Amino acid sequence: MRVRNSVPDDAEAITRVQILSSQAGFAGIFPADALATLDPEPRVALWRERLPLVAEDEGEIVGFAHVGPSDEEPVGEVYRLFVLPERWGRGVGRALMERALQQLRSARFDEALLWVHEDNPRARRFYEAGGWRLDGVEKEVEAFGGHVTEVRYRIALQ
Repeated sequence: MRVRNSVPDDAEAITRVQILSSQAGFAGIFPADALATLDPEPRVALWRERLPLVAEDEGEIVGFAHVGPSDEEPVGEVYRLFVLPERWGRGVGRALMERALQQLRSARFDEALLWVHEDNPRARRFYEAGGWRLDGVEKEVEAFGGHVTEVRYRIALQ
């Protein structure tokens, strides 16, 4: 497996990862019918422009991470991190996160944040195992036709 910068032609594979991971990871958080009918078209267009990091194994994109500056404060942010469900627990997420944080360090950020659904224990365990810590900030967001609470995590990048 290798982690690399994506190119516009990767957009469909990135979208596939996002949809399959969302359907598995958000089951029980969002309505099943909303997850089953996720529309790939707007995501393909987005990932042709945004160009996240991708994890690739034997020519298949198996995960991606999208990072950049936070809109909230002068720190970096991990906007998205998705891995194909059949690759969960195999080091793909760790490799992507390591490279994502390296990118934020290279952009001279001393700290990073990310948001995660409060009711997503698998993702929260993953972040906490990687050194991320809750900072006490929460927000309500609308997604997939419902409202959920997201909690914020932080990590030092030194």
